[in-house]
Amino acid sequence: MTTEHLNLARLPRRYRPAPLKVWSEHLQDDTQKAVRRLVTKLASVRPAPGKHLAALKEWFGITDEHHCFIQRVEPWLALTETQAMAGLQHFLEKHGEPAILAFLRAAAPGQWPDKFDDCAAEIEVVIPSKGSRIDMIVSGQEGDRYIGVVIEAKLGAALTNNPLSDYRAFAKRRGLISGVGPTRLLILDIGHCRETEKRLKRNDNWSLLSWHVLLVRLEKELPRSGILDRDFAALRHHIWRRL
Repeated sequence: MTTEHLNLARLPRRYRPAPLKVWSEHLQDDTQKAVRRLVTKLASVRPAPGKHLAALKEWFGITDEHHCFIQRVEPWLALTETQAMAGLQHFLEKHGEPAILAFLRAAAPGQWPDKFDDCAAEIEVVIPSKGSRIDMIVSGQEGDRYIGVVIEAKLGAALTNNPLSDYRAFAKRRGLISGVGPTRLLILDIGHCRETEKRLKRNDNWSLLSWHVLLVRLEKELPRSGILDRDFAALRHHIWRRL
């Protein structure tokens, strides 16, 4: 992935004005004038591959040895939703409080503490008497406060029969939801879909979080927290490939 980005950055910019001119003939007068100005300006643009590469380094950090796109991935491996969540939980638990706080800041930017008295990342949390399971709870305790994120994760599957109200009630019984603090109920999905929108309207305590947004934020938060784990980075690369 990184090699492809770097090769792309080195390519000189080329364009063909003829198709633009043909297309502009079908537009309104003001739009035609705007297109002609763009074509005129494009003629004076000179390729600057060096600047393109520098921009990739500055804005995306993709040449850093610990960036997820640098890491080797197995081309045959397509992670399932369960595998992705289990992998995240493994590395959050492995690195403990710094990784958990980084994950919380990435999942739900807000007023998180600098440290916890105790913290954990749990997956497939069983709700007693209901028989259903919450995909992930990442939480910590600060004094008398118990705060974190409750996540229902989807990787391409529809959000249909998941009992979100039961998940919220369970989180409230555990003390996660108190009406104050940064705790969030999140549906982690690839993007918007009709079924998810319908469920969110009926469960307005929940918010949609894009996998893309979470992963981009993690690439910034983890190094700031001193988490430089290439195996963890490789997992994130695999998740990106699944999106």
